[in-house]
Amino acid sequence: MFAALSDDVASCRVLVEDARRRAEEEMETARGRAAAILARARLESDARRAGAAQSAERSGSAQDAHLLERAAAEAATLKDEARRQMPSVVAVLLDRIVAYGSTGPS
Repeated sequence: MFAALSDDVASCRVLVEDARRRAEEEMETARGRAAAILARARLESDARRAGAAQSAERSGSAQDAHLLERAAAEAATLKDEARRQMPSVVAVLLDRIVAYGSTGPS
């Protein structure tokens, strides 16, 4: 009876070893797939980050250009205003100079 069971035991050992070998092969395949998925995800993540950075840079450049245009327009307005006020400023200064010359320092 034990002799008959020893063949079954040996057969079971072969089956168990075969199952372990297949499981290890499947695990190795799964690890390879997981590594490939992670590598692809990293590449896609880097590409998305680069795209976001470029988008932010374009947006920032557009905002900078807009601010520069506004500053130039404001500077031109101030320059024109200063030119318009120049005659009255000169007149006030001349009046003060003349008044100082006739009365002396107060």
